[in-house]
Amino acid sequence: MKKITKISFVLSFIIIAASCGTSNLTLDVMKPAQISIPQNVKTIAVVNHSVPKNKWTDIIEGLLTGEVLEQDKKGKEEALRGLINKMGQSNRFVVINTAEFYEGSGSVTGKTFPNPLEWRIVEQICKKYKADAVLCLENFDSDYIVTNFQKQVDKDGGKVTEYWAKGVGAINIGFRMYDPRIKSIIDQQQFDFTKTWQAQGSNPGDAVAHLILKSQAVYAAAYAAGEDYAYRVTPLYVTVNRMYYHKGKQSNDIAAGARQAAVNEWNDAINTWQNALNSPHKKDPGRAAYDIAVGYEVLGNLELALEWAKKAYTKYGNNQAQEYVYILERRINDQKLLDDQMGK
Repeated sequence: MKKITKISFVLSFIIIAASCGTSNLTLDVMKPAQISIPQNVKTIAVVNHSVPKNKWTDIIEGLLTGEVLEQDKKGKEEALRGLINKMGQSNRFVVINTAEFYEGSGSVTGKTFPNPLEWRIVEQICKKYKADAVLCLENFDSDYIVTNFQKQVDKDGGKVTEYWAKGVGAINIGFRMYDPRIKSIIDQQQFDFTKTWQAQGSNPGDAVAHLILKSQAVYAAAYAAGEDYAYRVTPLYVTVNRMYYHKGKQSNDIAAGARQAAVNEWNDAINTWQNALNSPHKKDPGRAAYDIAVGYEVLGNLELALEWAKKAYTKYGNNQAQEYVYILERRINDQKLLDDQMGK
């Protein structure tokens, strides 16, 4: 089967187990979105629908929770910035940051969804920005929790106490996507997201003093939460790791092929590895077949990659290839879904 995937190759080669002749490479692989958005949706307008109806709501919440004034306002902006920047890394959608904001009817704490936007408003937004759908930030709440802990470590022949502080930025956030063509909310999700920091000090107070500031932690966690939602609705690249063999037991062709792969000469590397299939050492053919499978995955031919991974396991007895077979089968299934989402 011809190439069915687009891969951005990278390729950092890191020796992870020189004694057994293996190395590691990383690939940037496009993954399908967690849900499929209708093909008619090409352009999305992003708005903030989490503005409290009462302007004093944020102030009251800040007094109750000890938040910095307008901390959540800035956090919402960061969440939307993370969402828009991450979605913009895919060519599936044109994403428009409208900077529009609408009052919602959620709880004072920001932990519940407001009533949906009226369809006339959704239609107005789409008309104004020539968009096919509207994606709304519907609710947002943030918190930052600091705890202390100690570690006993060996130092200078004895036990020494280390003082640490851990800060957890916690975000509760929700989004809706509206499709005015069919007057349907095509996605709605509320979720919790956390990001953690640690710092060491000479005593518990000093450790806390070295932690990230509360406001900075909330903004960073909010930005990451926005990015996290982007993966739900947008096909995006993710980085995956692949092991390969950079030397054989008796065949020099495995090492020679690895050197060709290291300079991105993958077709030549595959040809070289095929020579190692005739090695007299029982492990070399399995290693060569495994490397050939990796080579075909890098080149984007997942069907041939799967064929060679199966050979490495069933014909040549390479046990590492069994898990690789499962990985490639999942990638092939993902690719079919991805092609559908990208309209291929």
